[in-house]
Amino acid sequence: MAENIGIIAGGGQFPRLVAQEARAAGLGVVVCGFQGHTDPATAECADVFELLHLGQLSRMIGFFKEHSVSRVCMAGSISKPKALEFRPDWRAAKLLFSLKKKGDDALLRAIMADIEKDGIHVVAAVDLAPGLRAPGGTLTRRAPTDDEWKDIRYGWPIARAMGSFDIGQCLVVREGMVMAVECLEGTDAALKRGAELGGAGCIAIKWSSPDRTNASICLPWACPPSAIWWSIITPLWPFRPEKRCSSTAKKRSVSPTNTVLPWWPCPTTSPDPSPHLQDIAMSSSSSAGRVSRGQLVTLGLFVGGLVLCIAAGRSLLWALGFGVFCFGGYARSTGIPMPEVLRLLLRGVRRISNILVIFTLIGMLTGIWRISGTIPMLIDWALALINPTFFVLWSFLLCAALSTLIGTAFGSVSTLGVVCMLMAHTAGFNEVLVGGAILSGVYVGDRCSPMSSSAALVCALTHTDIYGNFKRMLRNGAAPFLLTCAGYALLSLFGPEHVMPEGATDALRENFVFNFWVLLPALAVLVLGVLRVNVKIAMAVSIALAFGASLVFQKTPVLTLLSAMTLGYLPPLPELAMLKGGGMLSMLNVAAIVAISSSYSALFEKSGLLDSFEHMVEALAERIGAFRATALVGLLTTGLSCNQTLSIILTRQLCAQAQHNRREMAMYLENSVVLLSAVLPWSIAFSMCSLTLQQGAVIIPFALYLWMVPLYWSLRSRSVHQSCPRPIFQFFLAKKHHRD
Repeated sequence: MAENIGIIAGGGQFPRLVAQEARAAGLGVVVCGFQGHTDPATAECADVFELLHLGQLSRMIGFFKEHSVSRVCMAGSISKPKALEFRPDWRAAKLLFSLKKKGDDALLRAIMADIEKDGIHVVAAVDLAPGLRAPGGTLTRRAPTDDEWKDIRYGWPIARAMGSFDIGQCLVVREGMVMAVECLEGTDAALKRGAELGGAGCIAIKWSSPDRTNASICLPWACPPSAIWWSIITPLWPFRPEKRCSSTAKKRSVSPTNTVLPWWPCPTTSPDPSPHLQDIAMSSSSSAGRVSRGQLVTLGLFVGGLVLCIAAGRSLLWALGFGVFCFGGYARSTGIPMPEVLRLLLRGVRRISNILVIFTLIGMLTGIWRISGTIPMLIDWALALINPTFFVLWSFLLCAALSTLIGTAFGSVSTLGVVCMLMAHTAGFNEVLVGGAILSGVYVGDRCSPMSSSAALVCALTHTDIYGNFKRMLRNGAAPFLLTCAGYALLSLFGPEHVMPEGATDALRENFVFNFWVLLPALAVLVLGVLRVNVKIAMAVSIALAFGASLVFQKTPVLTLLSAMTLGYLPPLPELAMLKGGGMLSMLNVAAIVAISSSYSALFEKSGLLDSFEHMVEALAERIGAFRATALVGLLTTGLSCNQTLSIILTRQLCAQAQHNRREMAMYLENSVVLLSAVLPWSIAFSMCSLTLQQGAVIIPFALYLWMVPLYWSLRSRSVHQSCPRPIFQFFLAKKHHRD
């Protein structure tokens, strides 16, 4: 049974073309249209068609769920003046009243989030119909003249600013003056009004939403919508005359060479459009990928600063501070005033303010779990389960379980990892194999745990739900996890027989009280996670329970507890040294790195510093696939920065054009850069674990999970344009949903 996809159809013929492409690809097409907006002819291209009033959100979602729609896209235009006459149902009204802003971007974000709450994945139209994606390069006979380029460069930053204020996408300029700005009337009316005011020689510039998610889902498209279609110049989005409609995944560009068209005014009659279309010039991503000397110098200085800091053994914060100077200077060179540069830096930090709170809670939790006896009890239970015949496999499984629970690779390797390595040394196990298994296990939780700072950072960058990501990563990571287990089971069997050393956890039992209440903080995290309670609330509840357990059962003074939560746990005895760590202070360095690195993001968007590189990555993704491109970029950024946090942020920025779907981008980052950062011997992610375990780079080949996940995702890619693994049982699930 073919997968059913949904189309939320507006006006024009674009929805029909999307439906035709999807049906040609063997997909079932379920279309929801709107009275007064959708062309009735669209119904002929659908397997199932429903016509609703604009605003019937609940009925639309129910319609898609009734027909087992798994993915839905938006295609076609909605007349803004007519949209004011919509008839909201209770769900739509509740959504509208919850919005502080009523602009296009805010409304789209809210609608997409509401649809996805019901398990329907919102994707871009070109993901379902890639044949409608316009090619790069000049598509018509001539390029813009020098005078036209002057107007283009004048209007370019204005169009970008319009998008940031959620006003409209289209701007018409002539000779350094603005003729028309798109507002409520829509693009067609704005273009016509600009031509009437400016006459021949006007330039139209269209810019998509600065919000990457909205820009990828709601793509501008070129189409002959009326009798004056031949005179409408659709600037940023390439036109395909053979289909008279197109869209593209490119949502922004740094230079005005992306796709811009001069304007010819509308005459009183309607002549053949062909001569006009032949003279209009459009250039696309091929020219947008050029890197200027200023960009190369700026990035070269930043990379040089990184290399110098790493070579000198200095903190990465010095290099990041130097980066603020470099990128701020480049922004000033593009004409951005200094006060605006400072505002952009603060805006970038505010975007991730939520994750800084989560980092603080993670530090408090890891400190108090140590002193409350929660982590010691988990270690004691874990080691009691180990079968010496499969010691390598059990080391991986137990480290994976602990890291998933506490969400930190360093915390897991410095506690349970140290104990496993000590037991391997005492019993004569192969320490290289055990070290690889421990390195693999501690990054299982770093990849997907709701308590993980890396997972929280990815969620903040991609605007995704941490529990939703956790669920998807468990499902999509099951196969490589099982393959890893099989590999470690075989490696365990090939080794000699060993006997487990006794007394490995005697020191823990002698210095901590173990009972159900001590384990309750960990159980609270699990239960609240299943109930999808906000992760900050779940952490706060766990911290409160651990605080109580420390006071009542471990008889710890309040000042000592506060010190453990702030500065980290300092064990009173040498035999408990493996428990040292945690506390808010342990998160200070990574929080500072995240804050400074994130301050770059708004500067990059405003100045366009990375745009050319983003287009290069996009071109690479078109050739080898989005996930493979993300993995390669992740290895490059990790190799240069030696830091997992910075490499995640840079990879997200550079791969923004390669994958616009925020859920898939979250999966790409977690399955590539988060794991691959630990396979480079000079990276902090590996060196910290290596020093803790006292093992060298020889353990990296045996860290099977770190290799298995990215390799599995690369090999199981369905196509170049969509790199998510296709579950083997998807066909059977589709049949079940159809029967239901």
